Parts: sequence; C-alpha cells; structure tokens
Amino acid sequence: MLTSNKYPIEVCCVVADHSDIDTDIEIVNEHSSNLGLNFKVREYDSWKYADDRYSITSLPAFHVYFGEGYVDTFYPDEKVLNNIEECIKKYEEIQKERKKFIEAWMNFLKFWKAKRA
Repeated sequence: MLTSNKYPIEVCCVVADHSDIDTDIEIVNEHSSNLGLNFKVREYDSWKYADDRYSITSLPAFHVYFGEGYVDTFYPDEKVLNNIEECIKKYEEIQKERKKFIEAWMNFLKFWKAKRA
C-alpha cells in the first residue's frame, strides 16, 4: 500500500492472527491512508514489543506512534477514527510549539550576536 506520508505518524493494528482482519480494521486503514499516515498490521508479540505487553488489554488494538515514539493505544469499540484525528492535532500542536521555540532561540542568537559585535 502506498501512502503520501503527510505526517510521520504510524497507526499499527495489532491482531491475534492475520486472519482476524475485518471491516473495522479496513476502515481504519483507509482513513489513516487518506490522512497521509502510515498503517501496518502485525500480530501481537509481548516478548518483542513492550507496547503490546504494557498497553494492550484486548485485541484487536491500534497503537499510534509519532516517529519511533509510542503515543497511545485505541480499541475498535472506542472512536478510533476520532482518536487518530486527535493524535494528528496533538502532533501539529507539538510542531507549532517546536517552531516557536526555534524562532525564539534564533532571535536570542541574533540579539546576542548583534550585542557582541
């Protein structure tokens, strides 16, 4: 599957077995792809993935990651599509704050450089 990767966000569907993929998972896959997110499906493995071990209470489950960092876990009985959109808003807010910080730092450096000259 090809995605536009508009955001460095990944939605990972964790299932007991690959044969467990149903229409709910397909809907989340399509919605994630339309939003420009990476989407993958994998089997539950508590030995290999700490996020499975510590965060999942039932299957299927959806992990959300910003880059390599775990953000949250959702379940089909929750409003998964809305929760994913909230994660995007959260990511955008983090990016806005990061941009403000960088701009403030650059202004400080310009001021400091001008004062030393």
